[in-house]
Amino acid sequence: MRRMWLSLAVLAVGVLAAACGDDGDSGGGTDSGGNGSNGGSAASASDASSNRGQEYVDAFVATGEGSDFTDDETECLAQSWVDVIGVDQLDEATTPEEVREADDFFLADLGIMVDQELSNQLWDGMSGCVDFRELVLGQARENVPADAIACVDENLSDDLLQQIFMTSLVEGDEAVQADEELNDQLNDLAEACPGAFGG
Repeated sequence: MRRMWLSLAVLAVGVLAAACGDDGDSGGGTDSGGNGSNGGSAASASDASSNRGQEYVDAFVATGEGSDFTDDETECLAQSWVDVIGVDQLDEATTPEEVREADDFFLADLGIMVDQELSNQLWDGMSGCVDFRELVLGQARENVPADAIACVDENLSDDLLQQIFMTSLVEGDEAVQADEELNDQLNDLAEACPGAFGG
């Protein structure tokens, strides 16, 4: 799971890098909702505060140590995942111990099935913890002119932002790079804002 946290934290840079360097000929598309259709409905908001839920929160938080997220952001993200996925589905797929030990895995690799409805619910919860748009723009500001940043902000849709980060959360950053639809949209962003991509 540590690799998942790293992917989320550094993906802000990868959003622009992918648009700059991809030729649009990568593999087939990946559904931003993940790799299954068994997500089900949202869990009770009390799941993360239950004893079993807290075990999962603590496990997710432990795997986030060393990431670029603050302690508060890490705790908030972990709670949102447990609240939305729910303890029952987590228990069907994995255990807190397996979460702690799964350094190089993402939600799909843990056996957590995420359909589009659950993906939307996860994104809503995560967005209450981290401003992902600002995460992208903030990273870009280090090397990109202000007018180009404004162009990216205007042309980077909320749907594309969600699709990028949710694909990374569920299946990893390699899935983002392999998603033809995502890369087509990133190429469109690069064409609209060449100043942000060295064009």
